Amino acid sequence: PNPTKNKVSIHFAPSVEVNEFNISVFNQNGELIHTEPIISKDSMELDLSKLESGIYFVQFTSEKINLSKKIVVL
Repeated sequence: PNPTKNKVSIHFAPSVEVNEFNISVFNQNGELIHTEPIISKDSMELDLSKLESGIYFVQFTSEKINLSKKIVVL
C-alpha cells in the first residue's frame, strides 16, 4: 500500500520483457538511499521499514525501462 510503514509489494506486468533491472530509492532531496539488482521476478517486496517518515521515489531502470514512482512512508 501507498502510503506505507513497512513494505511495499511490487508486481510487474507480464508484458514487461526485462530479465534484469535495478531498483533505486531516493529521498526527496535526490539522495540515493538504497539500490538493488533484480533478476527475473514477477513480483517482489521492498522493505522500507528502516526509512524515516517522508516522501521517497522508487526508480526502476534497465536497458528498456526507466520509471519512477512516489512512495510515502509514514
